[in-house]
Amino acid sequence: MNSESHTFSIESKQYDISVHRQLNNTEVAVRLLIPAYIFNSVSFRILEVCIGSILKNTHENYEIWVIDNNSPPRYSELLKEIGGINLIVNHTEPIDPLKNLHQGKFSFFDKVQNFVGKVPKLSQLSNGAYANAVGLELGCRVINQDSRLVFTMHSDTLVLKSNWLTFLKSRLTDRVRAVACWKDNIRVNALHIGGLLFDFTLFKNFEMNLLPNINSSRFPDRPEYDVGDFVTIKLLDRGYDIYSCKNTYNDPSMVDLIPKKNPLRKLHSDRCFDDEGDLFFAHMGRGTPKAKGIYNQKGKTYPEEWINYAEHYVL
Repeated sequence: MNSESHTFSIESKQYDISVHRQLNNTEVAVRLLIPAYIFNSVSFRILEVCIGSILKNTHENYEIWVIDNNSPPRYSELLKEIGGINLIVNHTEPIDPLKNLHQGKFSFFDKVQNFVGKVPKLSQLSNGAYANAVGLELGCRVINQDSRLVFTMHSDTLVLKSNWLTFLKSRLTDRVRAVACWKDNIRVNALHIGGLLFDFTLFKNFEMNLLPNINSSRFPDRPEYDVGDFVTIKLLDRGYDIYSCKNTYNDPSMVDLIPKKNPLRKLHSDRCFDDEGDLFFAHMGRGTPKAKGIYNQKGKTYPEEWINYAEHYVL
């Protein structure tokens, strides 16, 4: 494994990273970017089964890029032992510079876990969405800059069908330059970053980024949008089209299409279908609070169920 160090600036903050590369494919390889913050054995296992599902079910030209977002060093070392991936280790805590921790605006994570004496310890857990945006931005800067396609995903997802990437690529046309597993129904109705394939050449040419603009605080002249939504906004503004797959997030009634004998019918998650009506991608959702054991909502899928499903039916 080749290793190298870099420093990148994001919103005037310097991020020190180390890159550990096993693969170096051509520019036509799809770069799969997975940002992750690993804080216990459960969160590590969630990411591990995600990677395993990709390695088993992806047969096209691709590269997996895991972005370890300043996890405790013991987990970074464990990631280095996983074969078939490239690893970016971010050594700088990704904190949203617009979050004012000095005005008493503390999140649940701040109050419960991130106090040292009476002084709040800055933690990415106070804004995990922004931390994911930083991870994806770092990934976009490290990958081969001649790459044509990038796919972004969350660590609590599973690839379920061997031709999943072929299907997503088949939805691209001269006009459709971004395809996602589902859309975010709020704000600007953008393709969701949790399973998004997009044209990386246009990403660079149109000077896109993956940072959020909640409350239009970063860019007052733009609408409010979340992590990765600017890709949708920019493509539509330039006259391109987007495509969203059939899924149970945007249309909950589609759960009826899942055979009763399939365990995913009962595992509450975002489940995505191809044109043949087959499940090809699933997202547990709320992976961080669930892995911490502080997410208590009836009817939801929890990490133990998710990992058990992956081990018995996917890997």
